[in-house]
Amino acid sequence: MNFLSLIYIPFGYLMKICLYLSGNYYVLALLFFTIITQLLMLPLAIKQQKNLIMQRKLLPKEMAIRKKYAGRNDRVTQQKMMLEIQEMHKSEGYNQLSGCLPMLISLVLLFVLYAIIRQPITYSSTSQELTAKLDAQENSLYDIAFRTVEQYKDESLVQKEENANFDKFVETLKNIQLNFGYKEENGQLVKSGSNKNELLLTKLIQQDYDYIASIAEEYNIKLADYNRYELHFSKEEKDALPNFNFAGISLLDTPSYKKFNLLLIFPLLIFLTSVGSGYITRKYTPTTPGMENNPMVNGWFMKWGLPVVSAYFSFQFPAAVAVYWIWRTVTGAVQPIILNRFYPLPTYTKEELEAAVKEYNKKNKKKKKVIMIEVDEDDDSFKDLEVKGPVSGKRVVGKNKIEMLSADDEDEEDSESDAE
Repeated sequence: MNFLSLIYIPFGYLMKICLYLSGNYYVLALLFFTIITQLLMLPLAIKQQKNLIMQRKLLPKEMAIRKKYAGRNDRVTQQKMMLEIQEMHKSEGYNQLSGCLPMLISLVLLFVLYAIIRQPITYSSTSQELTAKLDAQENSLYDIAFRTVEQYKDESLVQKEENANFDKFVETLKNIQLNFGYKEENGQLVKSGSNKNELLLTKLIQQDYDYIASIAEEYNIKLADYNRYELHFSKEEKDALPNFNFAGISLLDTPSYKKFNLLLIFPLLIFLTSVGSGYITRKYTPTTPGMENNPMVNGWFMKWGLPVVSAYFSFQFPAAVAVYWIWRTVTGAVQPIILNRFYPLPTYTKEELEAAVKEYNKKNKKKKKVIMIEVDEDDDSFKDLEVKGPVSGKRVVGKNKIEMLSADDEDEEDSESDAE
């Protein structure tokens, strides 16, 4: 057992609990799984919301710093600006990276769930006997599945219709058997111990004769009666696995744009929920004034491109993954609505932000620097004093000034300084 398997085990138990609550229906179990994991991540989401509130409160300070460096695009100045912003964030206790943690955990959960979906017998079966039989040394489930498919290659037990192609049918069955830990060697299929597809095995266990019959129908072939074939999986074995059926289709299948069926509804739902979720997120996470036309924030790709990419990737995975993605998107869209109810984000109009920046600059405006040197009234040895930097002599350079004071003037200057 490797490290990843140790991570999968608790989530596998969670999936079993969700299957129990859902009456063994996988589509509902995924909804419960999504809600439970979302609730487990709620403390992180609240922390992220509070962090976002702090970011919005610090926005005037950040804008003031950026305004100070406006028009200076050289690398050194930009690095100095970013360093000053980072120092300001640090002094205020704001961590820019804290918002990434919930997103990373969501991504990890997606990969974990995908592994659980790919291995439904290992992680979702309610029968320990069936799980133990999966990788048994002798007569494992994969070996039984291999022999089950092999019996359908008997040409004498099929009825061929017009344009039937039995050779292609047999080739398809052989490709299925290659997913049960076998390989082709010298024209024969021999055990290899690798390339074991638990998803396909699960599909064969659940659909059994009907699965092979649907393949035969594609080649204009009709199988003999169910009872003419000897090997079948028992009802107990089928019932020990989750019910992947949904509206007459199997969530173990992968949507294909080449084949028009109900599976295509999942990429469509992924697109629609992604568009809706993006709209809600933008509504409850106000855009920084001045960034409304930023393509990285409100551009075409964020509104439409990402949903299209998400829908495209749904063609690469079993429909069960798409169902989880849809549930995750829907619950993820509800979350900011609830969080903003209890932890509302500060909002600024462009005018309010400019006023806040001016107020910040006014409070943090540097006072005039005065260098005082006490000398005797008749001592003129310092009259040619030079100071390197932005000031020199008694001349005003920039906003800095050197004033030469006599001892008699000190008390007067001190009183003025105290008054300030």
